[in-house]
Amino acid sequence: MPVKFQLTAASAALTNLPALIYVSPLSGGVTGSELEAESTSAADSANVFRYDGSSGQYIFNLATKTLTQGTWQIRIDLQDGSPHTVTVSFK
Repeated sequence: MPVKFQLTAASAALTNLPALIYVSPLSGGVTGSELEAESTSAADSANVFRYDGSSGQYIFNLATKTLTQGTWQIRIDLQDGSPHTVTVSFK
């Protein structure tokens, strides 16, 4: 599953940001243990996003085969002290 984000405004010029991705299971409103995300692409290194200059986006190809059915939280760590999360469900 491709996970993408784009920086805007004053941050748009940042193209070498060390953005990291983590996943955690959610159950009953409780967040489980956080895991480093795994990639399906050789272009990704560990759990670090890569920057695509042609689209102006950070991209990570998230491997979902090891994630169980249910609700998961994806957290992107931009090392700016702000939480950046999204919740997804897998069937």
